[in-house]
Amino acid sequence: LEPEEDFVDACLRELREELGVDSLDPFSIIAQAPPQVYRFPPGVEWTIAQRYDGQRQTVCLVDFEGEDSMFDLTRDDPPEFEAFDWFSRSEVIGRCWELKRPIVEAAITYFANERFI
Repeated sequence: LEPEEDFVDACLRELREELGVDSLDPFSIIAQAPPQVYRFPPGVEWTIAQRYDGQRQTVCLVDFEGEDSMFDLTRDDPPEFEAFDWFSRSEVIGRCWELKRPIVEAAITYFANERFI
């Protein structure tokens, strides 16, 4: 979160930044999972690991009722992402970066148990 920013504002800001969208109208936040602590495994010597290890992350469930053509991943230089795709719930875990998998699994379990998905 940025100073003076609540969770909803942060989530929408991240959508705008990472997807390169001009309008947030097609997005609505359905739910947020309880925060999880992001841990790197012992022995990881990345500079980024030292910067982000122990960070609290909250996953939000967002509904999108727009067109894929709204996304402009090249807006930032360099782009944060090269591509995007849509996956079923069962595919998400297998496609998730191994280090983030526990956070994503916990969020999906929470959303399912609370009947958001």
